Amino acid sequence: MNTAPAPRNEAAGLASTEERGDGVTGLDRAGVLEILSGFHSRPVEEIPERIDSMELAWLVHQVEQRYDLRIELSDGQLGRMGTVSGAVDVLREVIETVRNG
Repeated sequence: MNTAPAPRNEAAGLASTEERGDGVTGLDRAGVLEILSGFHSRPVEEIPERIDSMELAWLVHQVEQRYDLRIELSDGQLGRMGTVSGAVDVLREVIETVRNG
């Protein structure tokens, strides 16, 4: 039995692009829900679709830490991140932009 801890990204729900198959960032809905579940130490199943401002700040901070990035979001991007689905879309766009220069 392998008891070694999972690599940081896998433990965070942010597996490699090869494992996720998205070819962009590895960040998906499951990964975002996993991060948000840590905010109030609650199960993923209890995370609502709507994201409040404190959860959004937590999410962005956690993604910055886990991807070792500095994320700058416009007002428009922040406005789109009021839901889990919107947050996934925006974060994937921003991470791809940062990584590609």
